[in-house]
Amino acid sequence: MIERRQPLPVGRYWLDLRPGTLDTFRNWAAANLQRVQIERFEAHGGVTFTIFQIVKPITFDQRTFGFPTIATPDVQHAADTATRPPVPKPLDALNELLNAVHLPSLDGLGAMVLLAGAYLLMRDK
Repeated sequence: MIERRQPLPVGRYWLDLRPGTLDTFRNWAAANLQRVQIERFEAHGGVTFTIFQIVKPITFDQRTFGFPTIATPDVQHAADTATRPPVPKPLDALNELLNAVHLPSLDGLGAMVLLAGAYLLMRDK
């Protein structure tokens, strides 16, 4: 859940810092050591993911950094903040179609036989 209140209440938060804001964030945290504790910085995809704790309410520069998100205990890394669909295997779509019409799937040897048959058919033309 995004936290929009000012001052930023006591809690644990995560934030993706846009390019050019990391030094400003570090300076803000360093100037407020009694109120802000940094858990981690993690670079990914052109932004810097950070987890930090607010131990005493503090004014937070939302214009520069954006709104932080409340970090539950299971958030330890950037990958913990988003759900990604599994990467499909190359034959998944074809297997789904074959299963829909009650034909066997093309896993392993079946796929090789199909490709060999297609090659032989194309070669004869």
